[in-house]
Amino acid sequence: MQGIDCSQVVAGRFADELEMEESLLRKMSACFGGGMQCGETCGAVTGALMVIGLKYGP
Repeated sequence: MQGIDCSQVVAGRFADELEMEESLLRKMSACFGGGMQCGETCGAVTGALMVIGLKYGP
């Protein structure tokens, strides 16, 4: 309803914890909403995976 999808909501929520700008996280995750635009993996899941990679990735 605000022009953002599930992936952007989840990724943006962790901006403070990741010490990143919310707008950057939302841009990064923009193409992953709606099941990557084809109804596959839920945007909330892809957003969470991005956050986990940013926090714990090598």
